[in-house]
Amino acid sequence: GSIKKDDFWGKRKLSYEINHQTEGFYSVSEFEIEPSKVSSLKQKLNLMQEVVRYLVTAK
Repeated sequence: GSIKKDDFWGKRKLSYEINHQTEGFYSVSEFEIEPSKVSSLKQKLNLMQEVVRYLVTAK
C-alpha cells in the first residue's frame, strides 16, 4: 500500500484512561491498500505495544 496523507495531531488528553494512560499521541493517516491486506495491517497494529487504539475505515 501507500500513504496518501498523514496528519499528526500531537499529544492530547485521552477521552478515557487506557492501560493507565491519560494522554497519547494522535495521528490520522489516509492510505491505499489492497482489501486482502487490511487484516494483516490490523494484526501488525495489535502487536505494537505503543499503539493502544486504532480505527481503520474504508472510503
